[in-house]
Amino acid sequence: MRLVEPDAPEISKPRCNTELAKGLLASGRLRQLLKGPVRIERSGRTDRYRRTLASLVAPDGNVADILIREGLAIPYKPGFEAYQQRAEHWCPGQGRGPTSPTPGGERS
Repeated sequence: MRLVEPDAPEISKPRCNTELAKGLLASGRLRQLLKGPVRIERSGRTDRYRRTLASLVAPDGNVADILIREGLAIPYKPGFEAYQQRAEHWCPGQGRGPTSPTPGGERS
């Protein structure tokens, strides 16, 4: 399953140390939010890896909205240009890293 809305910083293949640090913070916050009762709201869609896209609603509200509001995620937008914007957001001034997709979508 994948959360519908948020794009959190990467921890498995971060583009920079700053992204890794922010990703670890986001991961820790997500664990906190999921400790209590959580409702899963499936969107009826899947991503390109055939994972179910869903929203998670905790007692404090929609998990994605909370992560975005707290600066631990940003709204997801598809496409290469959006990828470059996300890279700049999480790793300001560092440009394309070695795990960045090329304009054709393959990883370099």
